[in-house]
Amino acid sequence: MVKLLELLIQKQTEEGLSNQKFAAKLGISRSLWELTQQEKQDIGWLVSLGVVQVYPDLIPELLHYLRECKPKETTPAEVVSAIYPGLIKVENNIVS
Repeated sequence: MVKLLELLIQKQTEEGLSNQKFAAKLGISRSLWELTQQEKQDIGWLVSLGVVQVYPDLIPELLHYLRECKPKETTPAEVVSAIYPGLIKVENNIVS
């Protein structure tokens, strides 16, 4: 997660956005973004979806993160796959 998170923080800094504005750009709440920044919250499906929509250049790093993600009930990979069929494929919790 650290590399993807570092890249997101770098994007925020480069764009000069406050936490509120960056979160809005990703389509998430400020509090979720702040918890994610502080590594108190994993990068979940809402942040993953924001990355795909706003920063497609980060999709390779997102895919790497999703491959390493320990699946819970619904993994971010499954959500991204459901919303964007063909972008990634998830079978038996394996992202390809």
